[in-house]
Amino acid sequence: MRNGILIKLLLPVAALLCGVQPGWAEDILIGHVSGYTGPVSKDANDLHLGAKIFFDNVNEKGGYEGRKFRIVTADDKYNPAETLRLVGAMIGKASALLPTTGSAGLLSVIKSGILDRASLPIVGAVPSPISSRVLQRNIFHFRAGDRDQITALTRQLVTVGYRDICIVMSENPFGLQAGDLAEKALAGHGAKADCKPIFKIAPSTDFSGVIAALKSHPQQAIIVFAPPKAVVETVVAIRQAGVRSPVYTLSYTDHQMLIDALGQRNAAGIGIVQVMPNLNKTILPLIRSFQDDYEKFGGTTQPPTYFNLEGYVSARLIYEAIRKSKDASAEGVRRGLEQMQNIDLGGFLLSFSPDNHTGSRFVDLSVITSSGRLIY
Repeated sequence: MRNGILIKLLLPVAALLCGVQPGWAEDILIGHVSGYTGPVSKDANDLHLGAKIFFDNVNEKGGYEGRKFRIVTADDKYNPAETLRLVGAMIGKASALLPTTGSAGLLSVIKSGILDRASLPIVGAVPSPISSRVLQRNIFHFRAGDRDQITALTRQLVTVGYRDICIVMSENPFGLQAGDLAEKALAGHGAKADCKPIFKIAPSTDFSGVIAALKSHPQQAIIVFAPPKAVVETVVAIRQAGVRSPVYTLSYTDHQMLIDALGQRNAAGIGIVQVMPNLNKTILPLIRSFQDDYEKFGGTTQPPTYFNLEGYVSARLIYEAIRKSKDASAEGVRRGLEQMQNIDLGGFLLSFSPDNHTGSRFVDLSVITSSGRLIY
């Protein structure tokens, strides 16, 4: 008995000597390898905040069996080599990873095979090109993939009568694969995409080739495939050049970024595919709990974003997986996720299994209104 008491008294001292704060050894560590600096920095920070407010709520109520959740962040600077290195460094330490950002980074992790040799589930990925959607033992997608989004978008454009469509894409795995998917989808509907300019993402991107292509190929609509910040820069360049065709993009783009860059008047009418429930639909229990937690733990007066919601959903899935498997280890999270068949998070339905790591195929199309709101 005395030895047990002595050990408990000495543990905080030992922790401090090792550079660890008391209690951290008992924390459940959740990693987040993402581009906290670079072209997707806003997305990374929004995802982190969304996950943090969920875990703050859980921790306030006692955590999981008395253990608190703590997020450990690592900035890969949107560099695929760093993504691979930092994900590898999380193995054996974190119980799960929040969504990664950057298609090239995710593909570098998949191609390396490090997740096949260890147990560390990644719960979400932004974006997640088709090549990353092949069943991977430790990657769980809870957002509809690019194929589902592009299928829904092209079908809608053709339905309203558009036949001549320009596809603008960034020169990265996501942009190129999305552009190819869209071209094939349009052809299947009897539409065409003769205009397909590609641009390189850079600190100061040159859009002259994009503008020249748009002006030399009359189009009824423009689809832009690129990381969120690059989408905004592309649309700004297009509008400044006097091109007024309707613009559409996928769910990775934050509508508020477009409004901030273009103003409400110029941003109005831009279409954005959505893979998460409407943030304004507080009749849904998921959205109501998210909004409540955001207000209580968010620490900001800025309105919540869809990436905040994605971070929140990722954190909740990790927590529910631990509760289901009764195991807070990385293997416990993976096993718990595969047991989540036909679950309802409160208006957002998901289903995982050992043979299915894509939890949702929910897709809807939203439009920015003249008042700066999104309508579905």
